[in-house]
Amino acid sequence: MTYGEIAARLGVPRGARAVGWALRALAKTRSAEVPWHRVVGFGGSIAARDGSGMAEQRRRLEREGVRFRGGRVDMQRHALSDQAPASRGSAKRARARRRR
Repeated sequence: MTYGEIAARLGVPRGARAVGWALRALAKTRSAEVPWHRVVGFGGSIAARDGSGMAEQRRRLEREGVRFRGGRVDMQRHALSDQAPASRGSAKRARARRRR
């Protein structure tokens, strides 16, 4: 899932940054209980703030069998939702459909 998808499911559609900050705090604890590495930026980008975090996130995802295309997670193949949004506009429409 993306940060934005998690925020939308929590009822805060514009709360992607807050989700990022929360997961960043969890990542620093190296907690095995929360799979922080499975959350990526819009379009499948790894959005860790430092180089070591990016490498760690990619390593963990690859270990779980996640494939990358052009340096990004292949969201068509690995997205949690039924359909991975192709653009920000379609993501907005998808959230609106889920609320109905």
